[in-house]
Amino acid sequence: MRGLEGRTLGLALALFQASGLVLGGASSGAPASEGGPGRGLWPRVYLAKAFRPTLQWALDGASRRLESARCRTVFADFRDERGRPLQERLAELGMSGQSYLELVVFYDGTGQATCRRDGVLAFTGQGHRVVYLCRERFERELRAGESRFAEIVLIHEMLHTLGLGENPPSSQAITNHVLRRCS
Repeated sequence: MRGLEGRTLGLALALFQASGLVLGGASSGAPASEGGPGRGLWPRVYLAKAFRPTLQWALDGASRRLESARCRTVFADFRDERGRPLQERLAELGMSGQSYLELVVFYDGTGQATCRRDGVLAFTGQGHRVVYLCRERFERELRAGESRFAEIVLIHEMLHTLGLGENPPSSQAITNHVLRRCS
């Protein structure tokens, strides 16, 4: 989902990181790759230590979904603000969807106003690599046995980081399309 507050905070965090002030060894911000279980290294997960395995598990599931050729068609189905298929952006980066997912940065967005909106599990700004998770709601989905939906949401947000806008298509239309392709 996009919004000015998410973009502003995302830009501030990106600039903060770029300045070298974020230390990977901080107790609540250590990268997931430091001893974390799972398929991927997920080096850009900056969340409370207790939540990291939950997100890593969902990221592993999203990555498995992206192994499917049918699921990967979402990169050709959606376009960026210039009208280019998102697959072109991946090609420019020389990456697959799975490898790009490891570049996405994850922070806890629980304190953000966007997380107080009904049904929001995560959000980002168009073209920003930072995704904010609404931790409690995200965990609730997983505890309710909705790992598939949580994984789909991660793919949905990844599409926004590649440049997909919203409205149109609506957030629900994006999620439904990813569900059809990646389930």
